[in-house]
Amino acid sequence: MNMMACSPSTADMDAASRISLGDWSAPGDLARLFVQRMLEEQSSEETSIADLSKTAAFYGDDGEDDADTTVSHLDPAFEDRLDVERSPAVLGVDSAIAAIVLGDALERDVETLYELNHRTPTVVVNLPDVSLRSDVANALSVCAIAAEATVLSVATLRSLRASPGKVPRRSAVILDATSRAKSDRAALEDHAPTALSLGIPVLFLCTGGRSDLPETVRPRVDATLKFGGWTAPLLAVLLLAVTGKEIEVPDEDWIGATTLDDIRSSVSERRGAANSLHRLSKTVRDRLARVDALPALGDLAGYGEAQEIGLAMIADMAAYRAGRIEWTELDRGLVLSGPPGTGKTFYARAFSASAGLPLIATSLAHWQAQGHLGDCLAAMRASFAEAKAQAPSVLFIDELDSFGDRASFDHAHKDYGTQVVNGLLEQLDGVSDRAGVIVLGATNNIGRIDPAILRPGRLDRIVELRLPEPQELAGILRTCLGRELPDIDLMPAALAGRGGSGASAAGWVRRARGIARRAERDLTLDDLLAAIREGRTAPSAETLHRIAVHEAGHAAAAIALDLGQVHALSTSDFGGTTWLRPHREVMTHERAMKAIVQLLAGRAAETVVFGSPSAGAGGSASSDLARASHIAASMEVSWGLGASGPIWIAEINADPHALLNSVAQAGSITRLLRHAEAEAERLVRRHMRAINRCAEALIVSGYLEAKDVLDTLGEIERFGITSQECDEDAGRLCTA
Repeated sequence: MNMMACSPSTADMDAASRISLGDWSAPGDLARLFVQRMLEEQSSEETSIADLSKTAAFYGDDGEDDADTTVSHLDPAFEDRLDVERSPAVLGVDSAIAAIVLGDALERDVETLYELNHRTPTVVVNLPDVSLRSDVANALSVCAIAAEATVLSVATLRSLRASPGKVPRRSAVILDATSRAKSDRAALEDHAPTALSLGIPVLFLCTGGRSDLPETVRPRVDATLKFGGWTAPLLAVLLLAVTGKEIEVPDEDWIGATTLDDIRSSVSERRGAANSLHRLSKTVRDRLARVDALPALGDLAGYGEAQEIGLAMIADMAAYRAGRIEWTELDRGLVLSGPPGTGKTFYARAFSASAGLPLIATSLAHWQAQGHLGDCLAAMRASFAEAKAQAPSVLFIDELDSFGDRASFDHAHKDYGTQVVNGLLEQLDGVSDRAGVIVLGATNNIGRIDPAILRPGRLDRIVELRLPEPQELAGILRTCLGRELPDIDLMPAALAGRGGSGASAAGWVRRARGIARRAERDLTLDDLLAAIREGRTAPSAETLHRIAVHEAGHAAAAIALDLGQVHALSTSDFGGTTWLRPHREVMTHERAMKAIVQLLAGRAAETVVFGSPSAGAGGSASSDLARASHIAASMEVSWGLGASGPIWIAEINADPHALLNSVAQAGSITRLLRHAEAEAERLVRRHMRAINRCAEALIVSGYLEAKDVLDTLGEIERFGITSQECDEDAGRLCTA
């Protein structure tokens, strides 16, 4: 029953009267009455831990609970709050929140309130935050259970289990199900059946709903109480409870996005009602503004397939929220895998902002910081519970590889690590339990993640994030700059920072702003270039010319040999790059030779224009010479396409030094590469004018897209490679 739409029935009124709270009819009235009851209880007792009468059965201490009228195993922070002398006219923030959360949940489910006072229901109380468990337990005993009822202690449950006796007619049990520590779970499984056998109300404090309970208990649950989120009437009650002052709270959009942390950092008795409300409003609005300032996922540069997948998931989530599709039809999990700095966290923020969903960001390190294993698992469950409470929402788990793979755990840490991984699997499992919660994970090393985490139904969709290409990096810089340098071409900056990540771009912009700020002027492109280069000098004009000729030679050869589409050319502080999208073809002798000639065409272009090549074609394992040598070696010792004929000696990928095992093969490889280099020079000389035109354009812009490359090169004729035998025969020319 929705109390915002109608008044309670006679039975419901009777339930209210049994707890001496009168009646209610407007939204927030029951929360207000619960606060009133808490204030009455507070004023009638000394704020000493020994005098408080009714609370939950908490585990984690070896001490005995000697009586039903004592608090059992409360955490020190809770005791400290109770020991502080306070005006009887106000409540502590968490006490007020607990009473209001409970009042709101029961106002929307008055039938359960009636059951608690007249019958013997089993109820799950889903906490919005695990830190509220003591306060909610106290609010339950004071406000929701009949005033004359006794909340049985753990000691009483133990004694009843050992020797069953008569239970007071007006009794109830509150059990904590939030802990995941082994000892606490064992205690819960021990006490829950005893409590359920007594024929009295039993309430379980949870953060993950029924899934927190032992499997044998779950079918016995009659109702689940959940907080519906903050509203203007509830905030008004909160401010009254904490400050003692009545204040009108306008119904504004920001209120629904209020979190417990927002309230705890903003609302206090000393600050007063008006100032607390102002600070709370500003805190929430500022947080929302930071989200609103994020670019839409569709506007981000450099995310490729991840962007497409994310936009599809956002569209599906919109359809789910509109009721057009079921939750089971959605992709509910995505893992972002890539090197550090590729923008995985930024992606998660942009994803949630574009979807209009709250983002709960966490990590294993954050959970482990809460304490021992039980605390870690409780914090994990609390994060999922927070996401469920705010659903539809996005839960982002960073550093997913830190969970590890259970198969690789050493003996010393196996038990701990296994329980942590199992805890995550438990939270990821169950479509209905996390309906409306999209889980995004981020990792720098997908190979270190336990395969069970990546199985279907969990985080089964994986997308690779790579370092951005220059054009994408320019787009990222544009996003980071916002409204600054609006009419400036950022490609020179992107080329200067080639190989940088999205995180690198954000750092460059911060440093560039610092340069401009210290100079007391507006930001310039030179500031950005200085921040990127960090004292590194730009290449000389002669070096840029050589780089441009080299890349233009690669491009002309790729087209002449029909190897694929030239996607782009670029020059930068670190050299040049030719992006080629090769045709997918079966590897043959002809195809392999074309690939080698194209790889050597840049070096050949340098030789033709400058008289000799530079070392730019060699060096690293990804260089032109390394890749050409790899193909040539594979032809001779792996593929059966070389002078040695149909023979297999070794797999080059597994043993890159296999070609050194045989002098004969090494000689064949060298002859093949020299022949390919001669063919590359012949190709370059045939198209030298086109290569020079392309190089000149590349020097000016630093970056040429596919269309620009084709336009500057002009018509390129197909080139046929001569066979190695023909090359050695000076009197005859033929093609392979």
